[in-house]
Amino acid sequence: MTFQAAGFLDRFDDATPSGWLHPHAHPYRRISPSSSHHPDPLELVRLATEMKSRAGLNDPGTIPAGYSYWAQFLAHDLTLSVPGAEGDDPRARNARSGQLDLECLLGHGPRVDAHLYAAVGAPVLVLDERHAEYDVPRRSDGTAILADARNDDNVLVGQVHLALARAYNRLVRQMHSADGNRLSSYARARRVLTAVYQRVTVIDFLARITRTASAAQVEALRVGLAKSPPASSARTPTALPIEFITSAMRFGHSMARSEYTLNADHAAPLPLFPRRTVSPADTHLRGSSPLPRLWTVDWDRFFDDRSSAHCQMGHAINASITPAMGKVAMGNGEKLSLALMTLGAEAMFGIAAPKDVAAKLQVTISPALAKEPSLWRAVLLEAEEQADGRLGALGSALVLQGFESALAGASWAVESDASEPEALLAAVESVPALLRWGSEPRTSPRTVRGESPAAREGHAEN
Repeated sequence: MTFQAAGFLDRFDDATPSGWLHPHAHPYRRISPSSSHHPDPLELVRLATEMKSRAGLNDPGTIPAGYSYWAQFLAHDLTLSVPGAEGDDPRARNARSGQLDLECLLGHGPRVDAHLYAAVGAPVLVLDERHAEYDVPRRSDGTAILADARNDDNVLVGQVHLALARAYNRLVRQMHSADGNRLSSYARARRVLTAVYQRVTVIDFLARITRTASAAQVEALRVGLAKSPPASSARTPTALPIEFITSAMRFGHSMARSEYTLNADHAAPLPLFPRRTVSPADTHLRGSSPLPRLWTVDWDRFFDDRSSAHCQMGHAINASITPAMGKVAMGNGEKLSLALMTLGAEAMFGIAAPKDVAAKLQVTISPALAKEPSLWRAVLLEAEEQADGRLGALGSALVLQGFESALAGASWAVESDASEPEALLAAVESVPALLRWGSEPRTSPRTVRGESPAAREGHAEN
């Protein structure tokens, strides 16, 4: 039994224009030297099976469910792994900049990724006017037209993508109406949205998932983002730690619930993954097909900033996964265990033992964790030991080191000539507030039925 790169390396051929990725992909880096231990694949199968059998631990945690899909979007923005060159350690490269710059949403702009943008007028992201309110744009065969195809992996990350696309379009329209220059209005809208996206990731997302002891690091990131940008905005690609990408950032797998309620109009819970190999698209949240109208996401059901009455909490971060993630149907009909895929990726890339990574980060872990063979499982087991809903010291240190690298040189500073949308966006303090800013004005699925696209302000996006 062997583990192939295809189980871990992402579907780069569908993500961006062909020919771009490999020439510009750049290496990852390591926190700790690669492991010389080669685990028995059967042992990895046992560990993955154990995580599924511990599903009784999947009790509601303290972090709203929406943050796990924000984490998935962040991971797509930070990394797109492709096969590495001879001599690379690890033998993979990152086809993303590694800088948390909305590359998975906006690609490389209207000049390079022209298929994503309107050809004339304001350089808005093209959204199908019939479906702009509730779904990402799609081709006639149902496949999504995105800078990163992975943002259609499930309905919830797709809705995060859509809200940010609408936020960008809202900004760029007003900026273009002021100066009429496509490239300058695109550049300014992208800078503003990226800065706020980075800011809420630090002050809200990282503050929620990392330990209180890490608050000083989160505050240092926040202060850094508030400073004026450097004279030159040019940045070279960032080498992210492979331990951060392969192990720590996959904590969200344990938070995933088996089913979710999307809104009041569709009160019946929908399973995250198909329960049968062949299942109609309107019976699950797997993604990769057009959404029914009643599936517009109500963010109040995924975040608790306005009211917790209907908010669904993610499962507690621990070393268990919902049974639905034990066998996830892939596009080719094959079913794979996400736990086994992650454990196999760690083995393939020689991720060091938890005790060695902890020593490099100067973090103390328990004797039980020091014996754990998998860094990913150690991160989850440590959170389980803490029992307060957040990552433990090791997981927090790994995540924060990754984001410190991704945000080096970034800044958030409102310019003196800020427009009205910039000023409004500058006041956004949380992930759900940013998603709502992009989603509104947004009518309910019932009220828009039967109206023409022209009658729905802000819905015709191209």
